[in-house]
Amino acid sequence: MSARVLQATSCALLLISAACFSDRGEPTGLVADLDCSLPLDSARIGNVGVVVIRDFRFEPAELRVTPGTRVTWVNCEGAATQNVAHTTTADAGSWSSPLLQVGQSFTTSIAAAGTYDYHCTPHPSMRARIIVSSP
Repeated sequence: MSARVLQATSCALLLISAACFSDRGEPTGLVADLDCSLPLDSARIGNVGVVVIRDFRFEPAELRVTPGTRVTWVNCEGAATQNVAHTTTADAGSWSSPLLQVGQSFTTSIAAAGTYDYHCTPHPSMRARIIVSSP
């Protein structure tokens, strides 16, 4: 793994950890000023699922996690769409983030097994899914 990828992964883990272990309670967890110029890859890092918002899409479009996993969405829109804010809003109302400006994130945990479809409120064509199941 290259030094740049290791640096980016370390930075992402640090920022996600800050969001995950804040004392703000459920389901909030905004972290401002995330450096989206780093190559953030959509991934599952430990017990944290990461969804990147980029090019008017949630990446990955389907995330599989186990019950109790914390999921963090990060708005990483590029230069052409830099002033675009997004939300992550569960179709069934399980969670709803505030508008996330570029570089902001939102974290919530999902305790119950099931399929959770979600969308961006200002851009309803942006849709994705989280599938929560036991290992």
